[in-house]
Amino acid sequence: MRLGLVFAGLLLSSPTASLDELALRLDALAVRDARVVIEATGAAQPVVILFADRYCYACLQMVELFVALRERPPQGLRLFLVDPQRADPATALLLSRYGVWAVPTTVLVDRSGRVARKLYGYQKPSTLTEEVDRLAER
Repeated sequence: MRLGLVFAGLLLSSPTASLDELALRLDALAVRDARVVIEATGAAQPVVILFADRYCYACLQMVELFVALRERPPQGLRLFLVDPQRADPATALLLSRYGVWAVPTTVLVDRSGRVARKLYGYQKPSTLTEEVDRLAER
């Protein structure tokens, strides 16, 4: 499934949530145990990992795109939001493994567990759509 239509609504409308609401969404969507993400990247399926922090404006903007992706993910694609502020060994391992040094960072991992693409900063919906579609088709 192409994601262009999902994101088209985001392009045509103003933000649907306040910054406080987006921060709450980020907190609610962030994985509680980063070991789940580590396991998923070794499970022969494509994975998208968004590293985002509630105190980062660009991260909060990415939350809306992430929510749209989660509502209609391409077949077989797993999506995770990781808060790098969590002080646990699994999160530290993910940050190190994927070389995350700034947020937001979006890491696209292919079916073989290799990084297919790493995107730094806010991504336009069209850019994220193209990258996710490309990953899903691999």
